[in-house]
Amino acid sequence: MKKSNTHSSVSWYVRLMQDNLELDNVFDKKLVITTKKSRYGYSKTLLIRPSEESDLYTVTFEGSVKRRSIVWLHDASKYHGDIKEIPHIYSKYLDKERDWVPLCLYYPKWNELKPDSRFNNTIIPWTIEWLEYFDMWRIDHKWRGGGKH
Repeated sequence: MKKSNTHSSVSWYVRLMQDNLELDNVFDKKLVITTKKSRYGYSKTLLIRPSEESDLYTVTFEGSVKRRSIVWLHDASKYHGDIKEIPHIYSKYLDKERDWVPLCLYYPKWNELKPDSRFNNTIIPWTIEWLEYFDMWRIDHKWRGGGKH
């Protein structure tokens, strides 16, 4: 029997809205910009600088009970002209109109994201780690983040 990831998506959506997190205290390099309704549910947008040498990235976490929750990197073509070449993204969900790419942070079949997972212990650190690997990839086009895709 095929397991649905709806429960996980619902939980992530709820966490996104309930865990206001005081992210500045949890992640010293980050700044919460907004939490608002989005076209699919609710979203939280952050500026993230994974290291002192990194660019300041804008990332939006969109949660929804009706569709898969997504973490988006804004202004993707600014970092690499052909956004389809950016590694470890969900290329079938590219949002070319907004110039956003959806990040591949975990493999759902491995159950890395549990229904009771805390946003600040999973999605945010995984996003920071993805951006660190992305910084390295931008230098030599070698993806060091591993993972299954």
